[in-house]
Amino acid sequence: MQTAAWLVLLRSVTGNWLGDTGFAHYNVTYSMHPIRMLFALIRRLWFLFGSDFRWIGTLAIVYGLRRTRLFWTREWAFAGLFFAAHLALVTVFGGAALERYLLPVFPVLYIAVATGLSTMPRLWRRGVLVVFAAGMFIGLYWNPPYPFPHENNLAMVDFIELQQAAAEYLEHTSPGAKVASAWPYSSALRNPDLLFVHQPFAVVETTDFHARNVIDAARRDRPDILVTYARTWEPRFSLMHFAPFIYLVKRYYDYEPQITSEQIEAELGMRSRFRFTQRGQWIEVYTR
Repeated sequence: MQTAAWLVLLRSVTGNWLGDTGFAHYNVTYSMHPIRMLFALIRRLWFLFGSDFRWIGTLAIVYGLRRTRLFWTREWAFAGLFFAAHLALVTVFGGAALERYLLPVFPVLYIAVATGLSTMPRLWRRGVLVVFAAGMFIGLYWNPPYPFPHENNLAMVDFIELQQAAAEYLEHTSPGAKVASAWPYSSALRNPDLLFVHQPFAVVETTDFHARNVIDAARRDRPDILVTYARTWEPRFSLMHFAPFIYLVKRYYDYEPQITSEQIEAELGMRSRFRFTQRGQWIEVYTR
C-alpha cells in the first residue's frame, strides 16, 4: 500500500509514474532490452559467484549440495527464493547495473558459503578459508581486465585522490576560472560542501567525454579550462581493446571512446598543462 501511494503521489506531482521521463526510460525501457538483460545477468552472476575469489565460495556451496542435505530445507528454499527474486529484479530494472544493488543478497550468499565449508573435512576447510579470505583481500587492490565501477574496490580511493589533486592545482593556478568537465567532477568543482574546493568554480557541464559533446559545450560556453579524466577502467590489457567486445558495447550501450588530446588541441585550441596519474587512472587539465 505504501508503494502504491508513493507512485500515485509521484504521478500527481510530476505527471510520470516514476517521477521523471528520462529516469523511467533509462531504468525500465532501456534496461529491458533482451541483449542488455542478458549481459546484466551474466555480469550479476559473475560478480556474485566468480569475482574476487568468490568462485572458491561457490565451489564450497556445490560441495555442500552434493555431499549433504543441509540445503534441502524449507528455510533454505525461502532464502533461495528471495535471492533469485532480488537477482531478477535488479537484472531487469536499472540501467546502470551497479553491483551495489546486489548487497541485500550477500548475507544469504556468505551464509551458504559457510554452510558449504562446514561440510568439508577440517584440513580442507581451513585451507579453503585462508585462500578465500586472501583472495577477497587482494580483490580490494587488484583491478580486473574489464570495465567495472570504481566503487567496487579501492580504485575509488585513487579516483577521488586524483580529483582532489586536480582541484588543488586549479585553485592554486586558476582561481575564478570557468572550467568544463563531466559529472561527478563538475559537481566537485561547483560545490565546496563536497570538500574538493574552497571556493566554487563556474562550471560548464559536458555530460560525458564523447568528442562531439565536449566540443559543442566548449564552443558554446567558451570555458577557460577543460578537465578530462578516466571515467572507465581501460588498462592496456583489457576487454576494451578486444574488437568483438567493443562492437557489443558500441551497439547496445552507446559506447564511444573519450575525446583525445589531439582532438582537443585541433578542435578547441587547448593544450595539456598538467596530467595526474595513479595506479592506472588519470586526470588531465587543458587550458587555452
